[in-house]
Amino acid sequence: DLELWSTDGTAEGTARVGALPAPPGSWVSYFARAGDRLMIFVRQNTYDLLTDIWSSDGTSAGTRRIASLKLGYSPAAAAGASLLYFTGLDPRDPWQLASELWVTDGTSAGTRKLTHFSPEELFGVCSSTPRILGDELLFCAATLAAGQEIWRSDGTSAGTFPLSAFGNREPFAFYSSRVEATKLAGSYYFLGHGDDYAYSLWRSEGTPGAAVGVRTISGPDEYLEVAPWLEQVAGRLVFWGFD
Repeated sequence: DLELWSTDGTAEGTARVGALPAPPGSWVSYFARAGDRLMIFVRQNTYDLLTDIWSSDGTSAGTRRIASLKLGYSPAAAAGASLLYFTGLDPRDPWQLASELWVTDGTSAGTRKLTHFSPEELFGVCSSTPRILGDELLFCAATLAAGQEIWRSDGTSAGTFPLSAFGNREPFAFYSSRVEATKLAGSYYFLGHGDDYAYSLWRSEGTPGAAVGVRTISGPDEYLEVAPWLEQVAGRLVFWGFD
C-alpha cells in the first residue's frame, strides 16, 4: 500500500501517518494543501480511471478518503486558501472528452461538482495554469458552442460562469502557459483576442459574459504567439504590448 508520512525535520519526529489503500500499481497523481489540510489524489491502477481523494491533517485520525471519482490521467487542479478545485471526466461521455469542474473543502459533504453540462457540449478546462485569488478561481474553459472563455468560480455552482464573450474561438496566444487574468479594485481584467482578432485588455464587473474592451494592445496583423504577462504592481496593472 501507499503510505503517508509526516515529519518535523528530525529523525525522532518522522513517523508513518497511515496507509492509503489502493490496488497494486496505483500512484499519487497530485497533492496540495488547501487550508489546514493536505489533499492527496491516488490514481487507481484500474481500467475505470478512478482516483481516490484523501484529506489529511497530518495525523492518523485526521486522514480519510473523501471521494472516489473518475478523473482520468491528468486532472487539472488548483489549490486556494481553503478550497481545492479540480476537473473530472463526465461519466456519460464514452469518448472521455467532456469534463466538469469540481471543488472540495477536504470533507465528503464539501466535495461537489460545480458545472453541469451535457456531454455534447464538450465543456473542458484549458491546459493553461489558472489564477487563484484567495479561494476565487480564474481559469480558461471551452465549450463546443462558444470556444475558449475566461471563467471565474467562488466554489459554488451559481458563482461559476464565464466572464468573457470574446466572439473568437481561440482568443489566447498560442503559447499561453497560464491564464492572464486578475482582479483589481473589484473588477476583473484579462487579455485576449476579440472577434476583430486584435489583442486587447478587457474588464468585467463580474456579470456573466459582459466584459468590455479597455485598450487594444496589438492589431489583428500582430497575432501574438506568446502571451503578455499581466501582473499587479502598487495598485496598477502592468503588462507588455506593441507600440
